[in-house]
Amino acid sequence: MSHPVPCADACPNAAIDVKPPTNARVIDPAKCTGCKVCMKACPWEMISFDPETTRATKCFLCDGKPKCVEACPAEALAYVSWVDLIGKVPPRITPALNKPLACGDCHK
Repeated sequence: MSHPVPCADACPNAAIDVKPPTNARVIDPAKCTGCKVCMKACPWEMISFDPETTRATKCFLCDGKPKCVEACPAEALAYVSWVDLIGKVPPRITPALNKPLACGDCHK
């Protein structure tokens, strides 16, 4: 059984699925209608809205080889495999971004 994820549970179109090998939750643009319900449901504020495609989007970890990690000149990022810590670590609450993300490779 898959670990429950509030955004996936809230999506009225079942557009968020688990994608191996990273187990990242990925938004299927063919199923997404752009209603933004997932954005409101995500306690970690990990979902963005792409105004060009009018669909929700989020990092899919580049199938286990994140381009942001490879490109970081300061080597300040690291990819760490997902571990279910529900019940052990409280959700991270961050302020909402006031502008769209500029990561074109990940957020198409």
